Amino acid sequence: QAYTRLQYKDAVSGCGSSYLLDSLTRVSHLELEGQWEQAMQEYQLHSKNDDSTAIQGLCRCLHRMGSHNLLHRYLAATEKTSELLAIQYECGWRLGQWDLGRCPQGDLYEGHHYDALQATEEGDLTRARLSLSRARICVATTALAHASLESAMNLYPSLSRLQTLQELEDFLNDNPLNQDSVK
Repeated sequence: QAYTRLQYKDAVSGCGSSYLLDSLTRVSHLELEGQWEQAMQEYQLHSKNDDSTAIQGLCRCLHRMGSHNLLHRYLAATEKTSELLAIQYECGWRLGQWDLGRCPQGDLYEGHHYDALQATEEGDLTRARLSLSRARICVATTALAHASLESAMNLYPSLSRLQTLQELEDFLNDNPLNQDSVK
C-alpha cells in the first residue's frame, strides 16, 4: 500500500503477487500501471452494488481513456462528489458543452476554468477574468501550498494549470475588440 500511494509501480511488482488477491488493491495496481480498460472492468463488477468508490473509479477510468462523451452522459445521471464534479467540468469544456451552469464559488479549479471558458464563449470578458483569478487562487491554495519540495515533478501539474490560465488571459488581452464581445 505504501508503494502504491507513492506510485512506485516497479516496487509494487517486486512485492510479489499477493496484492492480486484483494480486488481493491488489484484495481489500484491496474490504475498505477495505466491499464484503464482492465481497471474499468473491475470497477464495473463493483458498481452493480452502488458502491460509490467503484462509481468514482469507473468515471476516473473513462476520463483517463478519453471517453469524454460517454462520461459526460454518465455523469448527468450520477450524484456528484467533488472529484466527479471536477471531471464533469473538464468533460464539458473538452466537448464544448456550455450547459453545465456557472461554477459555485469554492476551491474547484476545474469549475473556475470551465466558467472562464464559458464566459469567453459567451463574450463576457469581465466574468472570464474573474473566473481566471479564482482559478489561480485555487491552484495556489490547493496545489502549490501543499507541494513537496523534494521533487519538481509534483509541481508540473500545477505549473501546467497556471500556464493554461495565462494563455487564456493572453487571449482575452489580445482580443482586437477588447470589449465585451469575443465573437
